[in-house]
This record gives sequence, C-alpha cells and structure tokens, in this order.
Amino acid sequence: MDYQCQSKYKYLKWLSRCPPPPRGLPQSTTGITLYVTGTPSAPKVDNAVNRYQQLGGTTCASASSSSSSASMIENAARMEQEEDDLKLSVELWQGIGEAGVKELTPLQRRAISALVEGKDVVVDAGTGRGKTTAMVIGILQRIAAQGRKDAMQVLVVVPVRELTVVTDHIVRVLGVHMDLTTQPVVVFRQNHNLLANAQVVTITPGRLRDLLERGFLDPEQVRMLVFDDPGRMVDMGFADEIDFIIKFLPTDIQLAIFTDSMTDGCKDLAEAYMSHPVYITYQ
Repeated sequence: MDYQCQSKYKYLKWLSRCPPPPRGLPQSTTGITLYVTGTPSAPKVDNAVNRYQQLGGTTCASASSSSSSASMIENAARMEQEEDDLKLSVELWQGIGEAGVKELTPLQRRAISALVEGKDVVVDAGTGRGKTTAMVIGILQRIAAQGRKDAMQVLVVVPVRELTVVTDHIVRVLGVHMDLTTQPVVVFRQNHNLLANAQVVTITPGRLRDLLERGFLDPEQVRMLVFDDPGRMVDMGFADEIDFIIKFLPTDIQLAIFTDSMTDGCKDLAEAYMSHPVYITYQ
C-alpha cells in the first residue's frame, strides 16, 4: 500500500473515532461533542443551545461548572454560525458532529461553499489539510439540495481501488443520517445493477471508462464529477481515460479537482474542461 493509501487509512481511523466531551461535561446520549474555540455572536446563543440539544448534546444545566457551560455555548454557537454560513442540512450536520469533526477549517468552508453553489472547484492543499472531508461534505449537501433519491448523481474518481473503499466509507460516515445509497466499484465481476440507484459511486478511471463504454452507467444522470488526485492518475497513464470520461458525460456537469500537488496535468485538466473554476489553495 502506497503512502497516500496509508495516509487516508489513518485519516479514516481518526474520522470514525468520536472524541470524549470536555472534562466536567457528561457524555451525551449520541456521543456528539461540539467544542471549539471562538466567541459566539450574542443573538445566536439561544439558537446554538437549541441546535446542540437537537444534535443530542448536553445543555448548560447539566454541566458541572460555569466555565464548562460557557464553553459549551460558545462551541454550539460556532456550529450555529457555520450552519448559517454553509446552509448544510440538519442530517448532514448530525453526521459531521458524530464523526468527531470539531470545527471546519477556512479551507474546508471555502471548498464546501463553492461546491454547494454548483461551481467548478480546484482545491490544492497538502496531505492532512482536510480535503477529503470538504469534498464529501460538499457532495452530500449537493445531493441533499437536489432531493433526488432514485439515481446516481456523483462520480468520485480515485487513483487506486483501495481508495474507492476508503472514500466510500467516509461518505457513509458523514452521510449516516441521510437517505443515501453509495457504491464503491472494487472488483471486475461486481453486480453493476447496484450502480443505477447509487447516488454516489466511487471508482477508478479505468473501470469508469469501461463501464461507460459498456453502457452500465447512464451519463445523463450524473450531475457532479470529482477527481481526487488527478495528477497522480495522469502519472499512472490514465490521461486518455480522464479525457474520455469528461467528454462522454454531459457538458453542463459540475467538475471538481482535489489535489495535494498542482501538477501540469491538473492545470491542463482545469484549463481544458472547467468553466470559471474557483481555485482554493493552502499556503
């Protein structure tokens, strides 16, 4: 297993772990803890507490100290502010909280916002900067907003088969409260009938080209195409497959690139096929 796979497996292990609450706060029934730093906006405190309760968190009446109570309200207010800014569904915020994501970074918020608005996006940031979380949250909110539950909507293209399983699991973790069907394409002799009703399909470029050519996927159903590390795919010899996939799908679909290195292959891909893309980088 290469370095990228190892890194994503470590990330997945972290993502699936729910952190304990701060000392002095009882554990909530759902295991959700939303505690970050920051000063809440006063008008949002009541909404924040209500929101925290909706997510299964404890209230200040249950806390053992005033400092813990204030911290809890600040944390919930921060989440309330992010809800207003990003306008994610309640079910998605529940999944985010249960996954142990304590706070979305500025890079993640910018990427999610651009994806939710339907813009073509290029995210260039190093390993460990939360690109996968931002990618998945953006995908899930687009699905929630469209409200379609009967057809494939998003294709996530990854370099190797191992990452199809990892990425699919992250989608399931964050979308646990959504009425969602996902399908990673791992083996050649897979039941392709399952793909028709999967809203998110995670697949490698070679397998995706094969399935499109054989008619196992309906290109007209796809509304978003996401490439996770396309520069590496090009280095592996999949440039022709990437070109074929994009040209085979409808011209008005949303395109997104997530990479930890803005290679010439990534630049060429963005320039050739994206419409006024939003570039988001981590300096």
